[in-house]
Amino acid sequence: REANDRGYRCVVLADGCASYFPEFHEMGLKMIKAQGGIFGWVSDSAAVLKAMTPDNSITLAAGASR
Repeated sequence: REANDRGYRCVVLADGCASYFPEFHEMGLKMIKAQGGIFGWVSDSAAVLKAMTPDNSITLAAGASR
C-alpha cells in the first residue's frame, strides 16, 4: 500500500507469494485488486515473463535479422 500511495504502479505475482493459510493468501490478493485495483494489480509470473520477452516475429517481419 505504501508503494501505491507514493505513486508506484504495483503488480503482485500471485504465484510468487504465499501464506501459511491459503485463505489468507487469497484474501490478501482480493484486497489488493479490490475497487478496480486501488492498491495494485495481481498477475502471475508466466504473464509477466511473457510481457518482458521481446516478440521476435515483429522484428523479423520488419526485415531485421537475428
